[in-house]
Amino acid sequence: MNKLYSFLSSMRVGIFLLVAIGVTSAIGSSLLPVSFYRSFTFQLLLVLLLINMTLCTTNQLRKYFRRSKREEDRIRFFRRIGILILHIGIVLILIGGVINSFDGQSESVSIIEGETLDISNIVPKAHTFKLRVDEFIIEFNEDESPSQYISNVSLIEQGKVISEYSINVNNPLNYGGVKVYQSSFGHLIDLQGESDTGWFEQRILQEGDILPIKNTDKALMAYKYVPNYDPNYGMNSKSLKPDNPRIIYSIYQNGSLLDVGFASFGESLEIEPNTYVTFNGVKPYTGLIIKRDPGLPLAAAGGLMLMIGACLALILKAKKQEESQ
Repeated sequence: MNKLYSFLSSMRVGIFLLVAIGVTSAIGSSLLPVSFYRSFTFQLLLVLLLINMTLCTTNQLRKYFRRSKREEDRIRFFRRIGILILHIGIVLILIGGVINSFDGQSESVSIIEGETLDISNIVPKAHTFKLRVDEFIIEFNEDESPSQYISNVSLIEQGKVISEYSINVNNPLNYGGVKVYQSSFGHLIDLQGESDTGWFEQRILQEGDILPIKNTDKALMAYKYVPNYDPNYGMNSKSLKPDNPRIIYSIYQNGSLLDVGFASFGESLEIEPNTYVTFNGVKPYTGLIIKRDPGLPLAAAGGLMLMIGACLALILKAKKQEESQ
């Protein structure tokens, strides 16, 4: 039993686990960016490192109480306290990480302007409230490059708006144990198809979706939304500012590409005689990351203790060296 304790509490095991977590995180986060940190491999390594650091901290506590009664050098005494605080801080960070890995949640959602999202459907253990996206805004610099992405939202409880908030990249929403981050954006393409035979269909498509043309062997792909069309840029937008919007479309016949073109909003394309498709416009949507991190307070407290302990240990070590010279 003593051998097992010595093995689990050794510095070599701790360093090995740190390296293993670093290597597997680098590989796993690139292959499985969403799910790796909740995988069995990562959780096992994290728990083993927590056990190692807890045992190391227990050893430091024993040394502290064993020597504190006969410690005459105050600098060395307080330096040892700093090292102890440092170890406790690391343990708290790891406990917070384990809690987040096992019980935390992180989900990406896309919401259209005007749509309401029930947070309890995304994060069941969170405080129950709804989030409505009132407006999505892109702010631009003078050179027309984007400077900020903003989602103006309303928080709703029991059918009433209790607060309004602007989420941007550097300003997440934090409410009821849930954080909502701005992560991405996009546009859905609003179009309709109709013919003199009575066919009428209105659809909201994602870029790359296909609309089959009824009673024909043709189909139309809403390939891409271009906010600022310029022939010199080809299929790329001159900027994200919607100064000259176009939809890039392609027409297929029996699965073979027939035509590619650019269409303005409101422009009707004649696919077949008396059969048309019209692009009405686009509907912007915002991409949000909704997170619940129940271990974050412990990890934050641990980080603070880690910094305090490291400062005490390093400063007092330097002072001890100065006195000995």
